[in-house]
Amino acid sequence: MKHAYLIIAHTEFKLLENLISILDYPYNDIFVHIDKKVEYTIQYKPRHSKLIVVSDENRCNVVWGEDSQIHCELVLYRLAYETEKYDYFHLLSGIDMPLKSQEFIHTFFEQHKGIEFIGLMPNAWRTETKLMYYHFFISRPSPKTWKYFAHTGLIALQRIFHLKRNNMGWKILAKGANWCSLTYEAVGYILSQEFMIRKRFKHTMACDEVYKQTLLMNSPFAEKLYNKTDEYEGCLRLVDWNRGNPYTWTIADWNELMNSNKLFARKFSSAHWDIVEKLTNYIKEK
Repeated sequence: MKHAYLIIAHTEFKLLENLISILDYPYNDIFVHIDKKVEYTIQYKPRHSKLIVVSDENRCNVVWGEDSQIHCELVLYRLAYETEKYDYFHLLSGIDMPLKSQEFIHTFFEQHKGIEFIGLMPNAWRTETKLMYYHFFISRPSPKTWKYFAHTGLIALQRIFHLKRNNMGWKILAKGANWCSLTYEAVGYILSQEFMIRKRFKHTMACDEVYKQTLLMNSPFAEKLYNKTDEYEGCLRLVDWNRGNPYTWTIADWNELMNSNKLFARKFSSAHWDIVEKLTNYIKEK
């Protein structure tokens, strides 16, 4: 099997370099998007994998909550999809790490070939608001700026006057973590809807966590999802939202990381390089 790793990075480039070194494996190729706001040239030269960086003209200025996050993913998916017929496409951030060796990961996906690994959040009650109303002034909830009040005011007006956007015939509105591992066929299906995605998801909020789930759950791919009830079991990512936003793993979490059945974890920081180094050595020794 051949795998494509798609990495979105905008900071912590020491971690990015280390991640690329871990993914450098004969049956992997690595695709990287560096945020347009920053300039960085990757130093690591893979020995086994092709390393393809998104060209300057296709880089996106990714802004929290906006559809630029979707555009960034689509650029990576399109680039990898048109490069080779990969069996799986793994979407990661530059501050993620695998928890297992590449041999383990490849064996796992060989055993689950054809299954889609994408998370669904149970009772995602805000999904309709994010998707069915226009969001012109997206702002983080804190601190509360003029954008925050303009945003909440416009949403309230749309609700009062019952102004809702076209639901495109979707019977299910689904949400979950945007980080996922999808087959060639699922990525091809998503890309076949690219024009609609770019148009319909414009002026939505945080819908990088909605568009893939909603498309797949309203298609035959819904029957191929690994787990529909546990969001992070579904995408096989270890993420802790109880201790952080999300929590940054430290050396004190070594046993938890080792005992996890997940394949990838986020997030890590160069401020806790001891856990990064220990996990890197463990994976490479395996």
